[in-house]
Amino acid sequence: MDCVVAYIDLLAFSDYIRKDLNTALRMYGTYTDILEDKLEKRHLRDRYSISSNTFSSQCMRGVLVDEFRYFLPFSDSIFLVGDNADFFIEQLANFLIDCYLSNSYVYQNPHNHQDPIEFEGIKVTKGKDSTLQQEPYKYFDPPILFRGGASFGETKIINSISVENSSKKETSNIAGRAILEAISLEQNIKGPKLHLTLSLFNALSVDFKNRYLKKLNSGICEVLWPLFYFIDANGDFDQRFAEFFNSAVIFWKAYNHEPYGLHYYEFMKIIVHSALRYFDIEDIREGKEFITERLNSVGLQMKERNFIDTYYDSINSCS
Repeated sequence: MDCVVAYIDLLAFSDYIRKDLNTALRMYGTYTDILEDKLEKRHLRDRYSISSNTFSSQCMRGVLVDEFRYFLPFSDSIFLVGDNADFFIEQLANFLIDCYLSNSYVYQNPHNHQDPIEFEGIKVTKGKDSTLQQEPYKYFDPPILFRGGASFGETKIINSISVENSSKKETSNIAGRAILEAISLEQNIKGPKLHLTLSLFNALSVDFKNRYLKKLNSGICEVLWPLFYFIDANGDFDQRFAEFFNSAVIFWKAYNHEPYGLHYYEFMKIIVHSALRYFDIEDIREGKEFITERLNSVGLQMKERNFIDTYYDSINSCS
């Protein structure tokens, strides 16, 4: 059976494992809570015609994950399977948005600009004389970002078994060419991006391609996933852009001397490209000036060529 398949991976997870295991484990907890919250909203589906393109239907699709027929996590990776290409990618993009926004607000004014994920807390302990004492401690709170690939093609769902606590447990597994293609895409990505194969590109509607995709030089397409957050801003675009861009800038300035700093540079770029696409959709002519001003305000005026012109170089290539 032909299905939409995605393979996504927690960005920089291995680095967080080396830094602090508990930090990495909290990342699991965060995205699990988000998924569970979305699953609990399934009853809302009956209130709207989910398949329509009305504003209410689009908003409802954004809070649901009913297009995720399978969501199979393993270590820092997740395999997902769905049927409707447009709705699946839309809900996956909104899942990525919710994961990032779950704690992005804490980076707007970081405690440590050299390491923005480091914070200070206070723990209360009992002294030798049984009096309560306050002790400062450091903890880490990394952003929940994924990178991944997605494809479309024959996929087999396999009923399998695993062993858990020394006991047999029924589980699901997946296999197929689309899985291999999605994994292959993910391995070559820098930054929190979602790339699509040609087979999935062909399965998407023309309207979806024109709105949400950007063609890359390699011939594959990239989903402008932050755009789904901007598109229903309802007059609050400036705030929504800042929620994404300001923290991405903070990360890049802190880590640009590290090998993984490139992830955050690419994150800034996809945010800018998503914003420029939003301006195109809404026919806002001052969009380029808006981005230029924002780049100047954070000292990135030298990046204008790479951030803005690269978008316009590919603007018509995914139609």
